[in-house]
Amino acid sequence: MITDSGGIQKEAYLLKNLCITICPETEWVETVNAGWNILIEPDEKNFIEQIINFNPSTEPQKIFGENVAVKMVELMKSFY
Repeated sequence: MITDSGGIQKEAYLLKNLCITICPETEWVETVNAGWNILIEPDEKNFIEQIINFNPSTEPQKIFGENVAVKMVELMKSFY
């Protein structure tokens, strides 16, 4: 995934897709720290090389939690 959108970065991570963010900063620093998202400024000279060579060395971790949707449904059910 190559994007300049903040929203898609987290979704890409959750779907175990690499993300290349064309922006100098991100709201989702966790995805960068996990190695599955890189930030590239569009005016960098080695822009293309960074894209070609991007290859994380680890599997994505559950940095945003586990079974979150199920937990949310159970929480909502507890109010009824």
